[in-house]
Amino acid sequence: MKRVCFFVILVLVMAESCTTTTGVKENPFFTEWETPFEVPPFDQIADEHYLTAIDSGIAFARQQVAIIVASDEAPTFANTVARLDRSDKLLNKVAAVFFSQTSANTSPELEELQMEIAPILSAFGDEMLLNTALFDRIRTVWENRASEQLDDEELFLLDNLYKSFVRNGALLSSGDQEKLKKINQELSVLTVRFSQNVLAETNDYKLIIDNEADLKVLPVTVITTAAEMAKDEGLDSKWIFTTQKPSMLPFLQYAENRELRKTLYDAYLNRGNNGNEYDNNKIVSDIIRLRAERAKLLGYKT
Repeated sequence: MKRVCFFVILVLVMAESCTTTTGVKENPFFTEWETPFEVPPFDQIADEHYLTAIDSGIAFARQQVAIIVASDEAPTFANTVARLDRSDKLLNKVAAVFFSQTSANTSPELEELQMEIAPILSAFGDEMLLNTALFDRIRTVWENRASEQLDDEELFLLDNLYKSFVRNGALLSSGDQEKLKKINQELSVLTVRFSQNVLAETNDYKLIIDNEADLKVLPVTVITTAAEMAKDEGLDSKWIFTTQKPSMLPFLQYAENRELRKTLYDAYLNRGNNGNEYDNNKIVSDIIRLRAERAKLLGYKT
């Protein structure tokens, strides 16, 4: 879904989203990242940049798909598979950064945005994977792959792409495809809620240690960090450990108090299973039910 008209789209995007003269911050997703190893410049990324960039990524991908399916040329790896593979570069870039941030350093605003973005991405995924004209071209390339003289990487890409379409409903009837879309939409929301609940409980839980003897043999840096966390909570001469991995793992590895280790590890295992506002039991049941329905619809034994 890409390449041709890239320059035109980029100009439109920049004109719409990079209006720095009016005081709006330039969207970092529309620029090259001159950072070590192209690490996302989180200090420049604002919440409002995500949806704008995702919309632009989807628009570009749609345009490239339209070019592919409207082509009068016989389907080939170059004019179908390679173009499609390049089409979602921007979209994947934005989504990768967005979901990395929401999984590690979220906020109420980002969580609300996550609930908005997840169904959008799910719907767009179905739009691509259930596009009959697009799949017909991919299938033609796949069926004629022996005549294309493709190298191993190209064959791998083609085979994975073809299987991805088939496994996500490309061969279903139009009626069953509509059922699949509905299931995917529900799952996109439920999985986000599940993740948000787990993260909320991860951030909320605190194991407070008030006996310094329980810290024996823990690394000094770990003890210092735990003391600083407690001080931030107004708890002097105490230490706080959480179910965040950097805090939890050293405690589980070094702490000699078995009961405290068990308490912390049980808290980690039972995130989303405490009968509170973050409880995931109903969500898990719904996810299992929908995934079973999806598997049955796609012809898998359940």
